[in-house]
Amino acid sequence: MRIGHGYDSHRFAEGRRLVLGGVEIDSSRGLVGHSDADALAHAVIDALLGAAGLGDIGSRFPDTSPEWAGADSMRLLEIAAGEVRRAGFEIGNVDATVICEEPKIRPHSERMRARLAAAAGISPTCISVKGKTNEGMGDVGRGLGVAVHVVCILEEASRRPVFGEIAACDAAASLHRHFPAAFDFLKKCDFAAMADGKYDIVPGGECYAAVQTSQLRQIGAAQCEAHGRYIDIHVPISGIETIGFGLTPREVVAAGFPEENDIAFFDAPVEFRDVAPGQFAIFFPPWHAHIPCLSRSGLGSLRKAVVKVKLNETFN
Repeated sequence: MRIGHGYDSHRFAEGRRLVLGGVEIDSSRGLVGHSDADALAHAVIDALLGAAGLGDIGSRFPDTSPEWAGADSMRLLEIAAGEVRRAGFEIGNVDATVICEEPKIRPHSERMRARLAAAAGISPTCISVKGKTNEGMGDVGRGLGVAVHVVCILEEASRRPVFGEIAACDAAASLHRHFPAAFDFLKKCDFAAMADGKYDIVPGGECYAAVQTSQLRQIGAAQCEAHGRYIDIHVPISGIETIGFGLTPREVVAAGFPEENDIAFFDAPVEFRDVAPGQFAIFFPPWHAHIPCLSRSGLGSLRKAVVKVKLNETFN
């Protein structure tokens, strides 16, 4: 486990947009900065990078670079979260305190949580945003600017995917903002009446299901695979599927994942788990290596659904 602390402050100026946590707030004054001056997002980025040992926001997105002039800080957070995952960590939780006299943070905190969670690729339940005043003390207390403190926890990427029952998936459904829709689809579908093919769950390629019929393979007959952009939720429709799972080697992650198919194949040590209809297995990129469509006994065909859920940042 790693703990990170982030801090940022910006002063107010007339005629600037006021953006905090990716939310634009109606105000005659905004925050001054090289990008959109989103002090809340910047403090979150600093906490994540610091916990992962990746420096700080100034070294990753310097305010001397034209590339980041006027940049949307949600994009900066997407990039930072991707680098944290590339370094071998998963984001556990983020706790932020925004200190200012005006505006009041509470009316906007839920939207801020949603925007930050979407950019970081985690559930809003893993993010807290609180507003405090400085009781009139100091420059912040006199209304000259905003200060933000953030703490976060990172956990080392787990070797184990998430296994469970679709009928009891509440805990798993909280792990990503699109998982509730994904599991609602899996609960309600009549797969027997559905043809093989692709079914959109969230528009724009954010979340979809691929219903497919595949040939089972013997254990040892296939390499591991891993992805850089999509989480996989594997669900057998008929038949028992044995799935191998392990950890993606760091050199595979460093080499990246092809843009055209988001998949890398490699050899790595694995364990095995049987998954039956009504059960699921979730594999998170880029660290969850897996070998699907295996059989411990007889071969034959397997009908299954694979729900693909897009992360915000790629690993290539």
